[in-house]
Amino acid sequence: MAEKFLTLMADLDDASQERLPGWYGVLEKAGFVGTQTPGLPYHISMASFPLEQEGEIVETPKVRLCGAGCL
Repeated sequence: MAEKFLTLMADLDDASQERLPGWYGVLEKAGFVGTQTPGLPYHISMASFPLEQEGEIVETPKVRLCGAGCL
């Protein structure tokens, strides 16, 4: 079984989602090899974390984006 972990992902806008399959095809024809995770939109993986850090990971971005006053 594959290792499980948390990933912080930046999703792309709809126009980019429509354009990227074409780019992926060009890269494949050029010899690049990769595997896309089924069911996930195209994205940029920003960071990954162990499952044990889920509580900390969920709260930390809220504080950094909003400041402590908006929680």
